[in-house]
Amino acid sequence: MLHSLVELFRCPNSAGAGERCGGRLEEQASRLACVRCGAIFPCLSGIPVVLPDAASVVLDWRANLEEFSAISNHVGSDLLTAISTSERLGPLKRERLTRLRDGLAAQAVETLAAFAAAGLEARPRTAEPSPYSMKFGVLHYQHHIHRDWAWGDSEIAQARAQMAQVWPAKRKLGRALFLGVGAARCAAELSHEWQADLAVGIDTNPLPLLVAQTVLAGRAFNFHEVPSSPRSAHLPAIPRTLQGRADLGGNLQLVLADGLNPPFAQGSFDTVIADWFFDQVVPDLEAYLPLVRSLMSENGVLLHHGPLVYPSTTPRSRRHTAEELFELLQAAGFEVIAQTEAKLPFMESPDCNQGRVERVFSFTARLATPSPAPLNAIPNWLLSDDLPIPYFTGLDRYSPPHPFFGAVVAAIDGLRSCAEIASRIANQQKLSVSTVTVAVRAALREIHRICQDRDG
Repeated sequence: MLHSLVELFRCPNSAGAGERCGGRLEEQASRLACVRCGAIFPCLSGIPVVLPDAASVVLDWRANLEEFSAISNHVGSDLLTAISTSERLGPLKRERLTRLRDGLAAQAVETLAAFAAAGLEARPRTAEPSPYSMKFGVLHYQHHIHRDWAWGDSEIAQARAQMAQVWPAKRKLGRALFLGVGAARCAAELSHEWQADLAVGIDTNPLPLLVAQTVLAGRAFNFHEVPSSPRSAHLPAIPRTLQGRADLGGNLQLVLADGLNPPFAQGSFDTVIADWFFDQVVPDLEAYLPLVRSLMSENGVLLHHGPLVYPSTTPRSRRHTAEELFELLQAAGFEVIAQTEAKLPFMESPDCNQGRVERVFSFTARLATPSPAPLNAIPNWLLSDDLPIPYFTGLDRYSPPHPFFGAVVAAIDGLRSCAEIASRIANQQKLSVSTVTVAVRAALREIHRICQDRDG
């Protein structure tokens, strides 16, 4: 699975001036490496970490685990003190606090073991937090894990049924990208049911992905649930054994990557699925939708599912109603083809008093038919350093005016991109790759112009 995905990856590291490196990644043993900037991207239990400055992110996660361990010990000590010193505790409260202390301790052990199995153990902090620090805590979104793999089928089944109402009949997913995949059950079931050729689920939160990777491999995962408002004094912490189906995960590759800066080449996916993502995660939909469009193939389809309920930190001018979102989609080159809405349950644990119902909007949108390109339009592969340069018409009759132009023409094989041609020439001539890239880009435009003029 990872091997078939590597060709789609592009390096997310910064190249300065607001640009990203964008180099291709290649497999090196159990990790990935950028062929342009040399950055290394590790894998955790088979999950690639394709985040900017991935090495620093992993170090930060180790520090988060150290902080989590210290906080867990502190909470346990506080509960023990309360149990031991209070003379006014009733028997039920004493039982609840004792069970809570034991449950939290067990949950901490299970959590740290999950990270340790992926090669991540707690370490003291040695640097400032990264942008992808687990700032809300290691266990943030823990209830999503239990919702997906411990609370039964109802909530996920209702969500899938609503998505199916707007999905084009008989269409397969093809190559699909799931944004903010979380604990991945819905993504796994959809990619299995709708026959994805390749499904990629990305998220920046490591624990849900590590758990999903385990259960989708058919292995059990023990993980205590600690409800925020338990229904019973006897069950303040519930031991759960999470169990998935190995057949569901066969064509889903989980990746630790940023949905706001997806590390993929343009046109990589036939389907993009945003499940509770646009409103919950994206700070500026108007600016983000063109990025989503750039990831999609010519006949791509976008599937949205979510309540359009925005965080309080989102400015009111960027909280869009469904009609306003449809306007933004049209401006970004999409055409909405089906839509529906319904009230659905959300996070209703069988052992918690908390839970709610949301009005959820589902819709599909396809890329609008583009206008015919002008005769002399610049092709996409001349606008990007990463797209393959085709062996275009007239190239076989082109006479290079300079050896450098000859070297560029000789390197065109229908597969190499501008960046790869530049790297090839730079290595041969012992020159700076960045300098040669600028020259190759200019040469390609001139070569293409001359060939086009001659055949026009």
